[in-house]
Amino acid sequence: MLKVMSRNRKILVRLLALLTFIVLVLIVWATLSSYLYYRRDLRSGQMHVMPPPLAGETILIFAPHEDDEMLGAGGYIQQAVAAGAHVHLVFMTNGEYPEIDVILFERSLSSNPQRFIRLGLMRQQESLNALQFLGVPRANVAFLGYPNGYLYRMWEPAHWLPGDPVTSARTRSTHAPYANAFTPHAGYCGQSVLQDVETVLHAVQPDIVITLHPEDIHVDHWPTYTFVQYALLELAARGEGFAAKARLYTYLIHRPPWPEPRGYWPELPLLPPAPLVSLQQTDWLSLPLKRAETDNKHRALACYHTQGGAFDPLLQAFPRANELFGAVPIQRWTSSPGPPRTIVRDPAADNYLSAGNPSGDILAVTLGVDAHNAMTAGLQVRGPAGPGMVYHFALHGGGVTAADRVFVEYDWTTTSSYGLKLRNGKLQTLDAKTLRVAYAGNITKLTAPWPLQGTPTAFFMARAWTTAAHRETIIDQTATATFTIPPPASPETWQPFDRFAYPAKIAMMGSVFRWGSDQ
Repeated sequence: MLKVMSRNRKILVRLLALLTFIVLVLIVWATLSSYLYYRRDLRSGQMHVMPPPLAGETILIFAPHEDDEMLGAGGYIQQAVAAGAHVHLVFMTNGEYPEIDVILFERSLSSNPQRFIRLGLMRQQESLNALQFLGVPRANVAFLGYPNGYLYRMWEPAHWLPGDPVTSARTRSTHAPYANAFTPHAGYCGQSVLQDVETVLHAVQPDIVITLHPEDIHVDHWPTYTFVQYALLELAARGEGFAAKARLYTYLIHRPPWPEPRGYWPELPLLPPAPLVSLQQTDWLSLPLKRAETDNKHRALACYHTQGGAFDPLLQAFPRANELFGAVPIQRWTSSPGPPRTIVRDPAADNYLSAGNPSGDILAVTLGVDAHNAMTAGLQVRGPAGPGMVYHFALHGGGVTAADRVFVEYDWTTTSSYGLKLRNGKLQTLDAKTLRVAYAGNITKLTAPWPLQGTPTAFFMARAWTTAAHRETIIDQTATATFTIPPPASPETWQPFDRFAYPAKIAMMGSVFRWGSDQ
């Protein structure tokens, strides 16, 4: 018996020793990866300093879900409240997700619309509690009530009009079922979303607007940027002075494997993803935080029980020594005929699907209009363009009124092409005979009539993406590129948009961030 006990004790000691070794290896790996991540970007990275909020400024922050506002701007909100600025929040959806939350909080293995709606209301209250902790009053918070996971669908021409709403698989509704929705019973369509966003902007008339970054890959995040940006441009085109002057900043949440490292590292800086820095399509800005502000942001995240705010490694990665913002410049489009120009670039193999599908891994998108008003949109991919992939290009134009809105979407393969156009409130399928597709090596091009011809368009937004031919899974997608179109009479002097100005001072990382001090 003693021999058996002795042998068991030895086995237990060895297991404990092995477990201890594994834990130590993990700790060393996490620490080393954090150090190398910091050193790698410290050598090459520079960021501007984010202008701090000032007394009397009106700040409007848009968030797709209840927790994004805290992840991206919890420190900024604290500084704004402390400075005496007026802070307002708008939530695009109520985040009725994930399904596991219905099981945990409803204590039921079955789900129904009412349970998802209750989950949405829980998430609302979580944000209200967190924002109250930071000093934002309930009266300054609005919930639009659109469905989680469907903003990208509502940005499409096919679901823009009230007669073509999306149906939420969770609420099983085509309109907002929440009594406290900003617009009661708002239809699940793009027109309703844009109208709500413009109504809020006009009512608040902000000096500063903060929304999601167009490189955020989440299906509700990048559309939050497009709806807000489009609304500002349309209001500015109508002569709304606040919209032309408002400064627009963005924050990033979903761009795997960023942010690195995961988990709570309050002394580390939050740096922009290296692949996006290399594109030079964003002016990255850093807002230094005092340690007390980082700690308060960390405490506020604990309010989001449904999202695991107190322990989820992704959420815990955002309370850092600074907050990261980006200014995405608006480009100018000339109406003069010319060869195609690159309008947006995308990192190579920036997700596991595009890494494994070079024919769908977008590197650059070009756009040009010739003297005969023929538009050519080109997609350059990492591998040979061709079979197995569907290529997509979308353009949203706008002007002074709703009648000036022109939305088009093109989809093509090696054997077919398809186009959908929304104009004057009418949706139509484009004649396939007017669409020409060409393939040459790693480039595919689509030629079609310039959709903005004969319209008083003041601006347009464009993006591209690829999907697998046998399913709708997105392989890769670009950011949305935004262009203003100056009036023909004064193309060189027309400059109504100045909202991307910020201090010119450049600060090296080491001087922007604190290291072990409370400042």
